Amino acid sequence: MTDIEWKETAPGVYERPADEIESFYNFIGSLGAPFNRQQWAITASIKLRFESADVISQVKEAWTTLRYDHPTLASNTDGTRKVYHVGNDEELERWLKETFIVNDVSVTAKQLFSTLQPVKQVTLHLLLKSNELVLQSPHDRLDGIGCILFFDNMLRVLASPRKVYFGDEAKNLSPPLKVAARAPEPSDEQIMMLTKYMEHWVGSLPSVGLAISGKGQIPGATRIRQVTLSENQTRMLVTTAKGLGLTPTHVVHAATILAAKKHGNHNDSAKYASFGLFNMRHQCEPPFSSSKHPVSVYSYGWPVTVASGDFATISAQLKKYYREYAADQDSISVSIPYAKKLKSMLSVPPPHPPTDPILSSLGIVDSRLQKAYGPIEVQDFWFAVDMLTYQVEVFVWTFQGKLTIEACYNEEFHHDASIEEFLAMLKDILFAELKIIEKKLI
Repeated sequence: MTDIEWKETAPGVYERPADEIESFYNFIGSLGAPFNRQQWAITASIKLRFESADVISQVKEAWTTLRYDHPTLASNTDGTRKVYHVGNDEELERWLKETFIVNDVSVTAKQLFSTLQPVKQVTLHLLLKSNELVLQSPHDRLDGIGCILFFDNMLRVLASPRKVYFGDEAKNLSPPLKVAARAPEPSDEQIMMLTKYMEHWVGSLPSVGLAISGKGQIPGATRIRQVTLSENQTRMLVTTAKGLGLTPTHVVHAATILAAKKHGNHNDSAKYASFGLFNMRHQCEPPFSSSKHPVSVYSYGWPVTVASGDFATISAQLKKYYREYAADQDSISVSIPYAKKLKSMLSVPPPHPPTDPILSSLGIVDSRLQKAYGPIEVQDFWFAVDMLTYQVEVFVWTFQGKLTIEACYNEEFHHDASIEEFLAMLKDILFAELKIIEKKLI
């Protein structure tokens, strides 16, 4: 696989081809170009309690240190190749000017999110008034779990600063997923299996989806709405789901499907055909499976088709889907031709724009992001992507013992009240099926 690994092509310049998954995410992002946007562009944020006499200098130094540790942070791409320039003084000054942005007006990270313009490189915003850090990136450079790992690394550096010397940092560049996992080329049998799988998935379209409440034709701002359970409600959900042999991801995804079915007023036989998103770092070789390589695309989506049924039936189908794919050691090999097929399919607009909710689980954030790093306390975390289509991205994560369900949607296609109604339906289904009690104040 040496043909897709980093190579020095000129003094201080390293290059490698983008792999099929990176190219796919770059293609998806480019669909927003007519609107000066990037589809699925990533934004992640943490809110801190951090006392410092010079917070700007400290965060700037930490950001610079992390470029040494994770130089892919400063790579550029045209969708087919990635390029990295070693960080001499001139290059570092240019990079910091473009990617380290200090905001000293009264705005929160969530308010900033809907106004962000696309970036070519991973960018860090420091919000002085709200004590928040906002990480912004094209999706072909970074994924959700990578954001969490990156914040963990950054807070460790902020708590314990260290000096780095640029010049040899190219040794830390992250390879593409199939190199990190040493995935073999797919066999003819695997490609035939993939073809049949895709045919079944396409045959299930159009999918169950949300009703469209907006009348716009051109995408507007991406907005987010969240539902956060209490610690007690989260414990009840986890315990009850575990007793049924399920995980929070299984039950939230099942409730998402049923809520979309109700919201979109679909008939009983309607199927759900969408994508499940998988973090594949567990299949990578050390050190690529660790937090040493957060700035990487070591995740991707895989088609999921769910037949109609009640909560228990749908949960069982999702459990089988998630377990089989996550445990499949050949899944990364198959992802390469899959990314090519999907890119080809999406190059032609569908006759009926999909409105299916796409679920992505970030798992237990606490397992990767501590509550405190020395004197620095982490008070909040959230993650979102830019949505320019009729689809709604649903994220689920647990942070400091509380489960959050978030909907990312475009305001021109879905009104706030409509999404709030959808999330209320989703929560009601979860609480009813898992017998979660919501305490009411008298």
